[in-house]
Amino acid sequence: MSYEDLEEHNIFLPEEHWDELDLSSSVNQPLLLGTIIIGLVSCALMVIGAGETITWIGGVLFFVFLYSFTWVSNAGIENQNAIVDDVMKKDT
Repeated sequence: MSYEDLEEHNIFLPEEHWDELDLSSSVNQPLLLGTIIIGLVSCALMVIGAGETITWIGGVLFFVFLYSFTWVSNAGIENQNAIVDDVMKKDT
């Protein structure tokens, strides 16, 4: 989609509010780092386990990683949406 298409569908914040928002991420960075570490450890356990019990522990940890990564990412999106909603409420 082009910039004009996105603008037509009100995807962007109105220009008068562009300077009111911070461009940094709203994701909890320490929690995201912990999640990534869980993912790396789970992959290492699956490789090192060679089909034994450690492999299955790594597999379970990988599903924990997938769930926590999704949860952390979604929480960041919800935080950003709340911030944008607050800015837009000030306008009305």
